[in-house]
Amino acid sequence: FPQLGAALREVRACLREGARLVFSIPCAQLRGEACPPPAPVQLALARIGRRLFGRDPSPAGPVLDRLELIDRGCRAGFALGAEKTVDLTASQGELLDLMQVPALGARLYPEASAERRDRWIAQARTAVDPSETTQIRWWCATFVADPIFERDPV
Repeated sequence: FPQLGAALREVRACLREGARLVFSIPCAQLRGEACPPPAPVQLALARIGRRLFGRDPSPAGPVLDRLELIDRGCRAGFALGAEKTVDLTASQGELLDLMQVPALGARLYPEASAERRDRWIAQARTAVDPSETTQIRWWCATFVADPIFERDPV
């Protein structure tokens, strides 16, 4: 969410007290979190992106640390219910398929046309074994819509 605070406030406004919002983000997008080395497909996407677009991919979202995310959730009217990190196994092909979702791939190179991004993904697909698996670490949190906290601008 480019406007994370506004998005959290909007979600909070739609939920009754006690409702839960489950939030997850790859640890690679969080400052200060340990994560496995980049997957081969991530390295290929960056290398090919530099060649096609002249720069590294933009971050896929705001790069914050988890305490900042928790604070933003609390300021939007949520209380932290629980949090944990989870290692998920994904294939290189699955990760490439995710890049075709505009909310992900288009965020990395927003100035590029859909055709140029498709070419980027196709070239990366030939550079890796799509069946090879890798570990992606996710930070997962459950926020509870809490009437105790007064909502203020995030």
